[in-house]
Amino acid sequence: AKPGDPDLIAKQKAMHDKLYKDKLERLKTKKEGLDPNSPKAQEIEAEINTTKSERVDNTLDIYDQKVKNGQNTQKGKTDAEIEQIKADVQAELDGGRVMNPESGKFHADGTSGPKIDDATRAKVEAGTTSKGKNRTPNEGTPEMEAMSANKADAKKKIEQAETDALNKPDHELKKAESFESRHPEAEHRKNFEKEYDDFNGGAKDTPEYKSARDEAFKKDRQTKRQEHSDKYDRGAQNTAKGDAFEDARLDQLNAEGGNFKKRKPSEKIEFEYDGQKVVVSPDLEDLAPPGGYIEMKSGKLSLTPEVEDQILRYAQLSQSKGMKITYELMDGASDSVIQAFEKYGIDYIDYSKIP
Repeated sequence: AKPGDPDLIAKQKAMHDKLYKDKLERLKTKKEGLDPNSPKAQEIEAEINTTKSERVDNTLDIYDQKVKNGQNTQKGKTDAEIEQIKADVQAELDGGRVMNPESGKFHADGTSGPKIDDATRAKVEAGTTSKGKNRTPNEGTPEMEAMSANKADAKKKIEQAETDALNKPDHELKKAESFESRHPEAEHRKNFEKEYDDFNGGAKDTPEYKSARDEAFKKDRQTKRQEHSDKYDRGAQNTAKGDAFEDARLDQLNAEGGNFKKRKPSEKIEFEYDGQKVVVSPDLEDLAPPGGYIEMKSGKLSLTPEVEDQILRYAQLSQSKGMKITYELMDGASDSVIQAFEKYGIDYIDYSKIP
């Protein structure tokens, strides 16, 4: 997976979208009826702009999580280019559009997922010549014993990779830099003190009040720091987890006599299906004729719009190129995902069923 579970990223994106939308609505309501030139209205407008800026940063942050190996929307860009990227994202958000975290594209339909119509589902289903197969070995067979050993080996490497991800020499430094970049202390303090004063009916010029406010800010700062730390660590571990699963399976498949390669994220496959351009980015490629691709998922898969869209695109690839597509699921998948695999001709291996 690239990196982390797309379902998790989609849920995270939807949660942050709701939080920012709710906050913006509250601020706009507070501004209603005020003289636009009054100090109070200008303060609220400044907070609205800050909230919008935070949402832009969050949108870019979540998008960056799906791009592997440190590549992101801002790396290597000049300050002017980064500002233009943010301005473009801000224009999309201001226009009521939201980002699909799997594709990085914005949609105007008010949802965070791609829009999949029944006609597309029907066409792909009609083009499927055979049902997707469950390639998980049966219990008590030599194949199951071999796959069980492979699973144990992969799990060991995944667990080590998750530990190593948090122990890299620059991990804590980069995490701290990331926190300060996204939550500058001066800006955080200013916004917090304003909300604190508003809640308490205005600022009070007493040492006791200022001391209490400062202690409250320190607690809020620590809470925000911990939330960022947890999120940053999860992101690093998800990336490491996905990479380790892919690397382990690559070694295993080749040791068994296969001829597989790990594809880079930049090695996208573009093709046409029903007159439309389709793009996929599988994890492993079988180089032995007739060829094929493997999509690795280190977390449990649920049928979100992003996941269904990806399954349909792989089915379209299979129909267009005649290549077999297989999903390997370390933590299994929901029944609806399994049904989609079978309906659209996608094979799968469910490691959650392997002891």
